[in-house]
Amino acid sequence: MSNEPIIEIKNRVINIWGEEAWNSLQPETQTGIITSELCYSQFNSYGSSVDFSSSIVPIMRGLERELRDVFLVPYRKYLSEKYTPQEYLSSNSKSFRRNDNPCEKRKFIIQKGKDEIIFFVEGIPEEYTIGNFKNSISSLNCGKIIIDQSFIQYAKCVFFKSYDIQTDDIEKCFGKFIQDLVRLRRLRNDSSHLGKVMSPSDAKFAIEKLIELEKILAKIVDPSIFYNSVIG
Repeated sequence: MSNEPIIEIKNRVINIWGEEAWNSLQPETQTGIITSELCYSQFNSYGSSVDFSSSIVPIMRGLERELRDVFLVPYRKYLSEKYTPQEYLSSNSKSFRRNDNPCEKRKFIIQKGKDEIIFFVEGIPEEYTIGNFKNSISSLNCGKIIIDQSFIQYAKCVFFKSYDIQTDDIEKCFGKFIQDLVRLRRLRNDSSHLGKVMSPSDAKFAIEKLIELEKILAKIVDPSIFYNSVIG
């Protein structure tokens, strides 16, 4: 069987993002993109007669892998080096509503004894998913996404360290980023659980959102693409 379709998909994504962004993805994520694109193109000729769920599962696994390894694991390390648990809670006081138990709200901190909170820094958080990412860097207050101040500082110092970007811009870009992730998460859950049969249009939306429309996967691994989407 010819490898031409695989090469065509790879070249198309590189043309959209640039080679640096493609090469920054983990090999498993690259494979997921190619697999999803191939599945979608194969299923497309059958239209609504088939369930398109399997065409988005590989690329969504790649999304969660990159969110975890590019953002969440380094951010967790940054917190443990730059903040005490109490400073972390104080910095993000707006993100913790009065009735919230912060130890349950965040994966980064755990209760140790009655009054002591410590950072959880051991091991790789395999359980981190799209929902965990959203909850680990933000909260929802009266329908508005509030980005944690500690994450804004992390983004400035680490992710956007080579760029002159303002706090307001970081809040706006990650607020929009999370909104996109929430929609994709809903589609992913429908494809994996007892949701409705996935339509061609939903599968196309998910794949295009990740690659072409918002370039979500590219934004995760290439700060320049994320930055240009903010100031553009």
